[in-house]
Amino acid sequence: MAPRIETVQALTEFACRTQAERLADALRRLFQNPDAEAIHDVRVACRRLRVFLKLTESLFRKRLIRAVRRRLKKLLKRLGSIRDAEVLSERIHCARKAQPEVARLFDAQIQLQRLTAAVALENEGFGTMPRLIEVLANPPALDPRGVKRLSKIDVAEFARDVLSDELDRLAKFADVSAETKPARLHALRIEFKKLRYTAEFFAPTLAHAKALGEKARDYQDLLGNLRDALLAEEEFAPLLRRRAGQANGLNSAVAEVLEKTRIEQRSLRDEFGRRWRKSEIAKLQKRIE
Repeated sequence: MAPRIETVQALTEFACRTQAERLADALRRLFQNPDAEAIHDVRVACRRLRVFLKLTESLFRKRLIRAVRRRLKKLLKRLGSIRDAEVLSERIHCARKAQPEVARLFDAQIQLQRLTAAVALENEGFGTMPRLIEVLANPPALDPRGVKRLSKIDVAEFARDVLSDELDRLAKFADVSAETKPARLHALRIEFKKLRYTAEFFAPTLAHAKALGEKARDYQDLLGNLRDALLAEEEFAPLLRRRAGQANGLNSAVAEVLEKTRIEQRSLRDEFGRRWRKSEIAKLQKRIE
């Protein structure tokens, strides 16, 4: 059970310790066996931390917080391209016309990327990242002026203000529809991700924050699935054009994937269009009132 949180500083310290534990576990699994789940968990832990630290950056000594952010950014960059490769591989595996050797080729490429990234991260000392995060929860890491300023703020009121600001940013996407261009849908997905992690940060102190985070995650997942489908078309369509006229297992599998991907895109766009309305912002706002 989470402790009772009564100040912004205590909330931040609790979040740092909790996320340091999660990151330590994810990195341990990554170094032992760099599979999709371990990589996913490391990336999620890093993204949570980036949002959490942004919310309370004035608490910390600037030099230290900058160092932590640089490390988190580099860690995410190392693992960023692997997720895209996994999306493509999953779709090839699901294609009925994919020959076993084609699927094995994708698997081998991804496993090489995973191993290369894991070895590089371990050699560069990223296993110490959790300890660096834990340091942020200790008084020497804190800026006395920031502590004094935030100590005067009611933590529940602070949570409502921050979440309200996040929802104001979401309101700029109220006109988004099923036909909206991919770049704007991607930007909306990022906003839902920020809202989700912000709500998770405040969950120990604000009663309805957890429910708000779960709602944001639902939209994030929906738009994430659409993003994956769009990525598959973006990567596979040029490949098929370059290989036009060649009759082989790869071309057949790619053609099948493209057909399914386009159907999936339409379905996901329609689902999003049914769910996302201008009134949705007001519904989300009520969850924090």
